[in-house]
Amino acid sequence: METGRLRNIVVCGAVGLCLAAVEVEASALCDGTAGRAAVQFHYGIYDNADIDSGGLSNEDSLFSHFDVGTEQWGLRHQYRAFEFEEFASSGLQEDVLQTNGDVHQLSGRWQWRQETARSGWSVALAPLLSVSSNLLKEPGEIGSDAWQVHAYGEYQQALNQQWRFLLGGCVDDRFGRYRFYPSGGVVWQPRPELRLRLAFPDSRVDLDLTPRWRLYLSASPNGGIWQVYNEELDNLSRFRYRSLRLTAGALWELHPQWQIGLEWGADLQRKFYFRRTDGSAGRAAADSAQFAALRLVWRW
Repeated sequence: METGRLRNIVVCGAVGLCLAAVEVEASALCDGTAGRAAVQFHYGIYDNADIDSGGLSNEDSLFSHFDVGTEQWGLRHQYRAFEFEEFASSGLQEDVLQTNGDVHQLSGRWQWRQETARSGWSVALAPLLSVSSNLLKEPGEIGSDAWQVHAYGEYQQALNQQWRFLLGGCVDDRFGRYRFYPSGGVVWQPRPELRLRLAFPDSRVDLDLTPRWRLYLSASPNGGIWQVYNEELDNLSRFRYRSLRLTAGALWELHPQWQIGLEWGADLQRKFYFRRTDGSAGRAAADSAQFAALRLVWRW
């Protein structure tokens, strides 16, 4: 990755850690995850993947998440660096994306949860700014396409001591479009150390091997929409990404306040939507890309 991108991540990390206060999982708003006060840093690198369409030959990327919050409030910064290798299309002198591949999502959130032994409600709301790095340097150029409001509501009802069903709805851009979609499924917890959430669109299983070791598997949509500036800073467009992310991870409690984790996973069914410099719409489907990631969590 380019030095500028790595420097950008370091700067954003310092900002995230200085914000002070608080959530637990670096997860999507709509999966209903809530936790104790914490600051979390999540950093991952993808391997190189082939692309056989859209004037692109291959792509690699990295990502980072910084999250601070409480059970009720939070702030989050999500960064993604897409680096494409381009080649000239037939009959064209050049085929350059009208896109800056360094993209950010900055959000605040409010969330509320009420639970009893038999049922529970979860509600969350998060205004979001989604832009490229160079557009952040020109805030006066940021348009309405850069702003979204993500939200979800979910109801859970116990069927017996082990099973609960859940039903709700969500608004976000994880499928590569800003849209509303229903959510629903079941939660099975046969013992305190094992919990399975089998639902659309987010599924997850957590297993506490010991009081200090947790293993987990998850499957979730992993897309987004960003308003982007081209390299010449004279044209705005939208860049969209869509994929399904599968993740396997382990989390180790070094101290009651500190946790460290490692993840391995892959983005599947990857698709990119963008504009070329001539203004025409472009799209490309990419091979699956594997990633390795590090998680650091500080609770208080």
